[in-house]
Amino acid sequence: MTAVLGPGIAAEPGGGVRGTGARREMGLVGHWAVISLGPCNAGAMLARSVDENNVEFEFGITHDTQRVIAAARCLFRLLGAPLPHFTTTPRLET
Repeated sequence: MTAVLGPGIAAEPGGGVRGTGARREMGLVGHWAVISLGPCNAGAMLARSVDENNVEFEFGITHDTQRVIAAARCLFRLLGAPLPHFTTTPRLET
């Protein structure tokens, strides 16, 4: 799964990509996260701005699976439910 979070991001910014715009204050201004999680690997690069101009950042990199899962869960909560990709037709009883 690929997801993008940020101001002005559409619900589906590209094929196979989920997104969420700033529908409410997300509290992520000046924060960046790149997370890769799979059955055999886990990695995260997390950063936050240390000045008002978003020029300098402090960051951390981890391959600790539990920390990467915790970071991914925090971001998944902001995504919400995916949009349905199909519609159902009601069955007519005969």
